[in-house]
Amino acid sequence: MDLAARFPPLLVQPVLMARTLLPFAVVLLLLTASSASAQTASIVPIELPPFASHAIGNRINDEGVVAGDAFFSGLPSAFRWSGAGTLQLLGGDRSSALGIAADGNILCGIRHDGSSERAVRWTNGVPADLGTLAGGAGLARAHYMTSDGSCIVGVASAPGGDRAFRLLGGTMRDLGALNGMSGSAAEGASADGAIVVGGSPSNSGVLRAFRWKASTNLLEDLGALGGGSGESLAWGITDDGSVIVGGSMSSSGYRPFIHTDVDGMQPLSTLSGIGTGAAYGVSADGGVIAGASSSDAFPQGEACFWIGGQPLSLGQTLLDRGADLTGWTELKVCRCSPNGKRFTGQGVYQNRQVGFLATIEASLTPPRIDTWVAEGTPYVIRVGQTFRAPFVGSDPDDGSLTIGAAGLPSGATLSPQHGTTGPSPMAAELMFAPTSAQFGRSYPVRISFNGSGGVATRSFTIVVPANQTPTVGTMAARSIECLQGHHEVELASVVSDREGSALNVTWKVDGVVRKTQSNVPSGSQVAFAFDYDHGVHTVTLEASDGLLTGSAGTAVTVQDTLAPVVIVAPDVTLETDAGKAFATYELTPPTVFDASGHPTTLASDAPSTYPTGETNVMWTATDEVGNQATAMEKVTVVDREKPSIVPLPAVQAFCDPGQLFATVALTKPTAADNSRGTVNVTTASGPVFPIGTSDVVWTVTDPAGNASSWTQQVTVTNRAPIANAGRNITVTTKSEKGARILLNGSASSDPDLHSLRFKWTAPGVKLKGAETKKPAGVFRVGTKTVTLTVTDAAGLLHKDTVKVTVKLKNGKPRSRGADANRAFAASARHAAGAVLGSKRPEAASALAHANAAAGLGDVAGELVQWEEGQSPRDALLSYAEVRALQRQYGRAAAVELLRAYAETGDERLLAASLDAALGTACADADLMEP
Repeated sequence: MDLAARFPPLLVQPVLMARTLLPFAVVLLLLTASSASAQTASIVPIELPPFASHAIGNRINDEGVVAGDAFFSGLPSAFRWSGAGTLQLLGGDRSSALGIAADGNILCGIRHDGSSERAVRWTNGVPADLGTLAGGAGLARAHYMTSDGSCIVGVASAPGGDRAFRLLGGTMRDLGALNGMSGSAAEGASADGAIVVGGSPSNSGVLRAFRWKASTNLLEDLGALGGGSGESLAWGITDDGSVIVGGSMSSSGYRPFIHTDVDGMQPLSTLSGIGTGAAYGVSADGGVIAGASSSDAFPQGEACFWIGGQPLSLGQTLLDRGADLTGWTELKVCRCSPNGKRFTGQGVYQNRQVGFLATIEASLTPPRIDTWVAEGTPYVIRVGQTFRAPFVGSDPDDGSLTIGAAGLPSGATLSPQHGTTGPSPMAAELMFAPTSAQFGRSYPVRISFNGSGGVATRSFTIVVPANQTPTVGTMAARSIECLQGHHEVELASVVSDREGSALNVTWKVDGVVRKTQSNVPSGSQVAFAFDYDHGVHTVTLEASDGLLTGSAGTAVTVQDTLAPVVIVAPDVTLETDAGKAFATYELTPPTVFDASGHPTTLASDAPSTYPTGETNVMWTATDEVGNQATAMEKVTVVDREKPSIVPLPAVQAFCDPGQLFATVALTKPTAADNSRGTVNVTTASGPVFPIGTSDVVWTVTDPAGNASSWTQQVTVTNRAPIANAGRNITVTTKSEKGARILLNGSASSDPDLHSLRFKWTAPGVKLKGAETKKPAGVFRVGTKTVTLTVTDAAGLLHKDTVKVTVKLKNGKPRSRGADANRAFAASARHAAGAVLGSKRPEAASALAHANAAAGLGDVAGELVQWEEGQSPRDALLSYAEVRALQRQYGRAAAVELLRAYAETGDERLLAASLDAALGTACADADLMEP
């Protein structure tokens, strides 16, 4: 975006920017005479040359030399004025002097060369063209010059559009733009040129103040007042770059601002406390800021300057300092010299708009405060403590100060009281002793000394911490074993209070108060002994300061965890009774001991007879609290012989047709045993077996329980499917979009008659019915390898491929032409959305051109084709004619859509313009292709 087109006063007449953004600046300031004890200020008009309609002072140095513009027939002409005599015109209509060096002989600004505005530097009245960022013709404006004349900043044409520049050491540097494209202008720089400030539209198109640093080579968006999304612009910066001033939209209108790295962008007060204003310049050290502000008497505004953040009327200050304002009826805006003592701008003198030179020689230094209290620091004052803060205010101007205070807590005293006026220096003291009623309160306090040069403030915070709960030291859980009835446990802990109060202490066992102590000093250790019953008990220690109670708890466990001890006789081995499958035997009870002395009971699961094999007899001893001990005694009854079994061969089978299993009829093996009873041959397997190898365990058991087992394997095999994608396919087509091909996998099969799942894949081709036997899809010109994967019900798969070749008859693809067609089609869609959806009649012509470019894309297609009997070259010439016409419509659409975007701000028009520009570039590339 061309910033000059949107904000021409910003780039042509920086001070007259007030007429665009601050309508209050063109007002009538009626200044009446004021008595003053001594003349320490003056104001003189800049004498206008013949035929000049009005003039304005744009910049002023410490010596009072003014750079400005005189207007002839509505056109500005740059001048230099040294404070006496006729001003020196620097030559040329439509020129402006916008910057001046400390010696007054070097100036910078704008000079029209007959075709465009050019950045110029005058040395002793001789102009020198500073060039442009593009290196040739184009726009350039110099807006500011550092005091030593070494650095000039402004705006100049660049390949990507108008950009802010910095000229330092003979090199003009492009500073970029916030939106990354174009539309930025520099308005000020630090003394070494390392930091530059100005304005640039952001991505949303809103003008925003920026700061550029040479160390990063990046533009930083300084935002807007209150963190809003409104406009802002940086007009000036101190020599060290620490303070930036300008104007910004806020919730209450356009306001002056000051920006520092510590506080960010903050509003400057106006003369009326409300209304609007802007800061147009700042002294080298940041002590004085100059601009314009609305006031109570003149709500439309007047020339204003700020010292210590306090606004002062330039006119009223001149009167108060003894200046003769006879003939002056209006002071509009002003800028200050680097030392902050001289001002220039525009006013009305004897009914003519003229520039002026105002000088204020007397000190306007703001008061200062000496104290140990640090700015913004919180001070923690506890109940029982006293906060004492001495302050000494001094003022170099008139030796008179008025003390003020805000935010004092209840009970605080300031001596002398708020509003007291006295000679400088003035001593004061703040005292505050918080009470318990102020626990947890925080008091932001501000102490101020007001003098004629402004106000000095010191802000800090007094914090009264909340009453803290007394603390009780942690107590570890205790656990004791119940031995011979001993259950007593002693606990101890330390109780403390942050405020040092004596404490009341209470011990509770399972919620019942067992011990209390009063007036226990903070930091004392307290102890508690108690005889606990068997079980788990909750012990709580509470400490109270009368307001809050702190507590800690623990658990005391009296336990009997020692189990009885059971001593049993050795294991017993028996033979079966004669003619029986069991043995008869009576076990002897074991011996039992218990350490706690609790009574015990003894029980076992011993049977009256023991079957063949091993029988485990479990003896269990249980004491009074339920602790148990067990001991096992083993009784073995032996049957010497086991049954036998005759193995059979392994079984092999295929899946049942269409199934994932096989049905196998197993043959039971034969078995024998020496016992008189019948042996039992069993298995839990069959007759249905899954795919893979299954183990069939045959078990032979005799009547006495002796058993033998044997494992037989059954293997079921699933055979893999067979994929058949068919024969390779070759077709010839005249369509640039390719040909529709039908694939056929019907010849695929599965030996086990399982149902098959089909999956066709072809890179870059969307197949309809890709999971069927016969899918179809459009194949573009070339050869594609299509893969068929078939999977049976058991998950086995097999793949086969087929090659599909589509040949193009009488055609040659044009890749860049295809890109151009897609871009123009996108441009037409975006433009139609803006024009038809949001009713943008101003973009109707641009939409027509965008549609024409898109329609010609459909005519040209994506390749050159020739008919039978026609040469490829003749077809290419016809194709080029359509593409060239498409390029003409595309270029017209890009320009008109961009203009419509600038008028409406509709982002869809910008997107349409960019697509049209891309399509034009692709069409150019396509026409260059042979």
